[in-house]
Amino acid sequence: MDLVRDIGFIAAYWGGFSAFFSAWQLCIMQISPFFLFFAAGFYLTEARHSKNPIRALLLVFLAYLITFSIIFAFMGIPRFGISRYLLYNKEALKTVAAIYTGLLALYLVLCGIYQKRRVRPIAYLPAGALLGASLAVAYSPCITPAMSDIMNFAGKPENVMKGYYLLLSYAVGLSTAFVLSGAAIALVLDHLTGKNPLIRKLAIGFAALVLFAFSFLLASGLMTSYKSFLVGLVLD
Repeated sequence: MDLVRDIGFIAAYWGGFSAFFSAWQLCIMQISPFFLFFAAGFYLTEARHSKNPIRALLLVFLAYLITFSIIFAFMGIPRFGISRYLLYNKEALKTVAAIYTGLLALYLVLCGIYQKRRVRPIAYLPAGALLGASLAVAYSPCITPAMSDIMNFAGKPENVMKGYYLLLSYAVGLSTAFVLSGAAIALVLDHLTGKNPLIRKLAIGFAALVLFAFSFLLASGLMTSYKSFLVGLVLD
């Protein structure tokens, strides 16, 4: 019986999207809480300075979705030169990701709490792209059923290129779930905090603290222990 099958792009996309809202979230929580808190903190920060914070959030999200999906797919199909480079240098890239997410946390503190000058809108796209790259490097995914089908399919040399695009579709689906959830949480939190400056500062400060924690986990190598803890919850 041939276990290798082409699940198609729609099924691949749905596999990634639905995984976010399933029990697999316990594994995705390696990165999902940090993204969601960043989304909330960033939106609340922009709402203090910008007349159109939704536009800023959408630009960051778009860049995040594209970059996360591309790097996730390359790291999942190690048949390309860039894939081997990313996997070989993964620990060094995690250090860079730790530094960058620490800087994002500092941005929330300075611009969201102390109201220092925020970055120019032109920086939204590279900021989102670097966030996507950072989370893709930090994430060690559990193999969901859809991912298993895709990777089995891509295991045959003649299927490598299509396998990459299938995994890319899976990653886009997963990223879409991240983006929609982040936007929803940001808008709800913005509504709940209202115009109370103290509560908004506390919310932004907590988001920054969560990002600092993510940076520490990456820099210290404790992300592996964090993942083991989450996987243990699934197995138990």
